[in-house]
Amino acid sequence: MHRLAFVEANGQPYFNREWQYSNIAYGLITLVIEKVSGMKFAQFLQNRILDPLGLNNTTVFRERLTENSNVAYAYAQLDDGSWAFLDHEWTSEDNSPVLGMVGIRSSVRDMTIFSAAVMEAWFSDMNISNFGILADLGLRENPLKQMGPILNGYYWTHSHNDPFQNEAAYHLGWFRATMPTCMVSWGAWNSVLAKMATEEEKAFRDQHIIGKESKRRLLFKSVGIGFCGTGSVNLFPETQSAVVVFSNGLNCSDASDLVASSLIQALFDLQPPVDLLPVALKEKDARKAQFQQIMRDLDQSRDLSRPEANLDEYVGRYHGLAIELAVRRGSEDGKLQLCLNNREDSVHTLEHHGIDQYSYWPKTRDDWLRGGWLDWDDPMIGLLTFKRNGSGTVHGATWVWERGAEPFFFSRVGE
Repeated sequence: MHRLAFVEANGQPYFNREWQYSNIAYGLITLVIEKVSGMKFAQFLQNRILDPLGLNNTTVFRERLTENSNVAYAYAQLDDGSWAFLDHEWTSEDNSPVLGMVGIRSSVRDMTIFSAAVMEAWFSDMNISNFGILADLGLRENPLKQMGPILNGYYWTHSHNDPFQNEAAYHLGWFRATMPTCMVSWGAWNSVLAKMATEEEKAFRDQHIIGKESKRRLLFKSVGIGFCGTGSVNLFPETQSAVVVFSNGLNCSDASDLVASSLIQALFDLQPPVDLLPVALKEKDARKAQFQQIMRDLDQSRDLSRPEANLDEYVGRYHGLAIELAVRRGSEDGKLQLCLNNREDSVHTLEHHGIDQYSYWPKTRDDWLRGGWLDWDDPMIGLLTFKRNGSGTVHGATWVWERGAEPFFFSRVGE
């Protein structure tokens, strides 16, 4: 908390003052849960949430994942049309505090049960009668608490400029919106509907808002993208309905959320019917253009006017933000490598980018997909800048962990 409170963006305090999505707070909550409960976060989830709700196809333990033959592993479609297996597995009880934000494996059925539990807990806090779905499933008690404050609590509101100007806000992992709105896809790995700005783009966006002539409808939404794919969970408390979509294929857009929008449109017979295929095609073009822009920005910032220093000067372990960065020499080519948190499946070759600065950005879009870099959208996030003390010795490195944030300093703690 102390570190977060003093992180700055553009010279001003960042914590609790900027509207920015960040997973660091979820990692902090994970550590608090472990401290208070006295058990690993994975075991806490199993004992307090998964077992009581009978979520038998949801796991946070690596052993349960490897024993299950019915697992949809992640693949990315490369530029030549082939599919590459993404070997990035984060489901493990040893991944605290990261497990608080990524690594929980589930199924559509389990997430539908969880959605019912969320809505019933919210109904209870709001003194609203419900259908008793959990009771029909033989579940005697709902372990979820405080869903009223979570879903109705303090929100960061998000301004937008569609013709309806309905509510759009975010709080504790849940996006709350009143349909119709252009913000129905906010937070997903799709940007066309929520972020278009020019008049031409705005006209396209407004044309593809679903339910423009249907009644207003309250939506609670949780979306995510990870190394294993995308997911879209949509709750409609007024009808006690849920739409849950998962996808294990990654390339140019968020297939889960596009499919979810199509299902929502059909489920509620939203009018007028909207063809979302043009949106998907525009998303594809936007994502390819985004990567090309990142590569152009990297090229412009590269400064190779001075030769590299002795690479051994950078070798060592660096600590900060509960992360260990290990900088080492490759055994085969001798180039610098970056290993994150001692994970051999998270090793990147460092390429000279500037004075005491190295890049670990992938050079091609195929490598970007293989590496699971899908939501890294700022060139600075892929740069590591080494710092020297008064005697010229490398004593740390800085890394920009979030767009707009000041570089965070990682102290060198050993070889």
